[in-house]
Amino acid sequence: MDELVRVEIDDIIMTNTGFAMVLIDREKERVLPIFIGPFEANGILMKLQGVSFPRPLTYDLIKNIIEMMQGYVEKVVINDLRDGTFYATLYIVTNDQVLEIDSRPSDAVAICVRSGAPIYVTEKVMAMSSIPLEEYSSKKGFKSQEEIEEEASKEKEEPKLYQTKEEKTKQQAKKKEVLIEELKKELEKAVNEERFEDAARIRDEIKKLTEEL
Repeated sequence: MDELVRVEIDDIIMTNTGFAMVLIDREKERVLPIFIGPFEANGILMKLQGVSFPRPLTYDLIKNIIEMMQGYVEKVVINDLRDGTFYATLYIVTNDQVLEIDSRPSDAVAICVRSGAPIYVTEKVMAMSSIPLEEYSSKKGFKSQEEIEEEASKEKEEPKLYQTKEEKTKQQAKKKEVLIEELKKELEKAVNEERFEDAARIRDEIKKLTEEL
């Protein structure tokens, strides 16, 4: 069996090609970026940002169903990378059985962060796709014109994963804007369904996020 590496979800970042979920192996100082869709990014971001809804959304509903069935999420293992696609298994314990459920890493992580379950990546996958933490965290230094032009050419083809402090600040603001738009949809839905207490709580959450921008 391939060695399992414990990782933590550090952030959801926006690159020049979309959202990336950043997983960190702190022991060996490696970063594994996995590109995910906007819906899945929102699902993880809401938990990381501490945004809560009066009624459960999809990932919260899944967590509630698991708990109502007297089960719990044991872990998620990101265990394969084929043709640029990551694969994961979600382990759920219920009735003294361990259920292994095939899952996309983004969905599995979104459920895990709500359950407090650990996230693992096989060493094989880390070896194939991780980058040094220093490389991910570093800022651009002074470079020659040739180096700048070469990097600019590469950035047209490859997603930019490193961030300066200014870029990170702008990105945090952008992510809050994404969350606000999602909350506005939920607010409209609550008003249309005449759930006015829910609407009031969602409105307060929108106000709080707006003030932070």
